[in-house]
Amino acid sequence: MLSHQTLKKQIKCMADKIVDYTTIQSPYDNELNRVDPDIVDLGSGESGSEATTASNNDASSSADGSKSTSSATQITSGNQFDDIFLSSSIRSTNYLPKSRGFLIDGMKGYIEAIDMYLSGTIHATAGDITGTLTVGSGTPSILIDGVNAQIGTSPFVSGQSGWRIDADGTAEFSNIIARGEFRTAVFVKDEVHASGGSLLVLGASVLLADLVTVTTPTTSTMDVKDPPSGHTQLFAVNDIVRIKDGSGKDNWLKITAASDQTTFYRYTVDKQSGTNGTFYAGTAVINYKQATDGFILMTSDMTNAPYIDIGISGATPWTSTTNKVRIGNLAGITSANFGSLTGYGIWTDSGYFEGSIAGTTITGGTIQTATSGQRIRIIASAGTTPTQGANSFGLIDTNNNLLISFGSDTGAGDYLAKIVVPASPTGANTGLYVSNASNTSTRTAYFGRNNTDATGQNVLMEQAGTGTNLKVDCVNDASSGTGIHLDYAAIGTALKIDVTNADAYGPVAWITNYGLGYGLYLVHSPPTGTLANAAYIASSDDSANNALRVYCSHPGNTAAPLHLQTGGTLATNFKKLIRGNSHTIWESDGTTPNGNLDIVQGVMAGDICIGADSGKTYYCTNAAEPGAWTAM
Repeated sequence: MLSHQTLKKQIKCMADKIVDYTTIQSPYDNELNRVDPDIVDLGSGESGSEATTASNNDASSSADGSKSTSSATQITSGNQFDDIFLSSSIRSTNYLPKSRGFLIDGMKGYIEAIDMYLSGTIHATAGDITGTLTVGSGTPSILIDGVNAQIGTSPFVSGQSGWRIDADGTAEFSNIIARGEFRTAVFVKDEVHASGGSLLVLGASVLLADLVTVTTPTTSTMDVKDPPSGHTQLFAVNDIVRIKDGSGKDNWLKITAASDQTTFYRYTVDKQSGTNGTFYAGTAVINYKQATDGFILMTSDMTNAPYIDIGISGATPWTSTTNKVRIGNLAGITSANFGSLTGYGIWTDSGYFEGSIAGTTITGGTIQTATSGQRIRIIASAGTTPTQGANSFGLIDTNNNLLISFGSDTGAGDYLAKIVVPASPTGANTGLYVSNASNTSTRTAYFGRNNTDATGQNVLMEQAGTGTNLKVDCVNDASSGTGIHLDYAAIGTALKIDVTNADAYGPVAWITNYGLGYGLYLVHSPPTGTLANAAYIASSDDSANNALRVYCSHPGNTAAPLHLQTGGTLATNFKKLIRGNSHTIWESDGTTPNGNLDIVQGVMAGDICIGADSGKTYYCTNAAEPGAWTAM
């Protein structure tokens, strides 16, 4: 048996043989066996045998391919020694490079082994790991995976727990805290959450610990991480929160209680919808708050995308939410006024615009300058308070009276335009005031009808009181204009005044003249040969009332109550002054009618001619030519 002292001397002696490895190009053979220096093998020789030294060239191979160098010093099992000084290397007899056994190269500092357990610290400046390296003995641990080029935690479940970084730059974490600058194309911070081409803006946080949901009325406890801004309560009692993971679990929870745990808040939750399950720490918690609280949704991949929605959560947001504003594709929006919408645009159930609205068409609904009081209102459907017909324009006063209505006031098409002076409040005494300050021949108001088959009225004025339906003032003393000019080109009536109330006792027409002109001036210029009338007054009842009564009531008025004058002449010297049912009163320029006025001019026996020669008055005894007249 080789003694401890003898082995120590032999090994020390071998160390005196210094090999300059810088001059050896390949100190190992193809199997990483040393080919030059002496080797000390610590092998598994026979128990109790002494170590032997042999020539460097007496190496043999075993049946399994491992090398056995006979020239090396072999140390049998059971030998004990203090220090080993290597001039070359130590290896096991079953050593096969990168396969089995071990090798320690003292000159190069190279160590190869199958497994190695170190209780101290590893210090290295470089290294290659082609397999996997686990750091940590607990769960989770850090796994460096050289085969798949990944580093992360073990275990790792995508969308649920752990973290991982892949060689292509893909990384998944629960939270990231950056003390310096953070640059990214998609930014998620505190109350913003992005997912699958859609962005939902709501209050949010993450689970601090795993959450197991249960069926109501049993409740669960949910621990939520504080935001980076500091310790605060993120959710209020009765808030509705949503929690969803990558496996498809989706729960809606109601906050029933909140407890301050100093470094985080703990919430008691009651599941409202979804399947029971476990949600791992780091899972996002989205707060839909309560029924009237709002949210913003921007999407490019949901049905009818792209659009931006602003809405409120409603009482059961897991069933549906309520849209208030849509910008983008309007498909999917159903309006109470317009039905199913299509195309791109803006929709809202209430809008306030401080500036201008530029557009070509505004369709449906109600447009008004104020919500109450004096205002202008344009409505598509019949309105109330006050009553206003569909598709009409209305002017409403401070007491909610509809003063002017264009279209219809009842919705039945009664009037194209209607002006109403309300009984209350008093003060306004003019329903319509029309003024023309132009020096040109422009019209202040024009009422025309182009349909020859129409039978209605161009202007209808109704008076329920004792005032005046129509008053026309020419206030300029130097004016030579016309208060009312009726120009009618149809075969009908230019002016018709009806009193339909049998109890009415007022005048049908009242004309007051304080000037030097005419109270009523009728101009008649029909084509030659026609028998049309400048004025036609008829009484259709069987009473003794007058069709025409002319009365000068002022005692100082000495003028004639009726002045008849015609500009046309017949037979050069005669004019028709008054015509009855069949007879006519003629006016002469001083010429005798005898031989000058006969049936050719329309004379009939019994006609009267005044103002003839010497102021005489004649009556016709024979209308045949040349006409026979007898002085009266």
